[in-house]
Amino acid sequence: MEQIREDALRILDYGDNTASELVRKLVKKGHDEGKAEEVTAVLVSQDLVNDRRYAENYARVKAGSGKGPIWIRQKLTEKGVSSADISAALAEHADRDAERVLCAKKALKICGLESDFELDEYGSLVPAEDSAYIYERASIFELDEEEAAADRQAAYKYREKQKAKLVRRLASAGFSPSAVYYTVSKIADL
Repeated sequence: MEQIREDALRILDYGDNTASELVRKLVKKGHDEGKAEEVTAVLVSQDLVNDRRYAENYARVKAGSGKGPIWIRQKLTEKGVSSADISAALAEHADRDAERVLCAKKALKICGLESDFELDEYGSLVPAEDSAYIYERASIFELDEEEAAADRQAAYKYREKQKAKLVRRLASAGFSPSAVYYTVSKIADL
């Protein structure tokens, strides 16, 4: 048991783990699963392993890097975090407006417009102070003027294809459909 505890503490030295991850890693090292669970339970009681703390830290870091609550929930579930701990961790990100702001930041980055636009305190897109961006309706989704004038149908298809591509990228980042479609409509109006 002492060797299992030492291995567990060595694993925790590298970074925080959920209880189920720690058990899995100890079993992978060749320890008995039952004994690994006992040692992990002791570490949980000593607050050296805390799934809620892990979930809160994970949610904060991933939300900060542009991941949405759906993606975060899925990853935490895969890591063995309980539904209650996940819900508590995501409570800060459950706000619809906060999710829209995160989604808009991600969309600006995807479109290469993060230096041209900022988000105001209400989550609206406003031009950055030093931006040279020229407003044209949906200009990031448009063909150049000659190509668009030559074939309006091709221009429409191109615009819709670009919008669908942005929708897929934002959805795969774990944002809710309402946040994604709201953001794409705002980006298309730039």
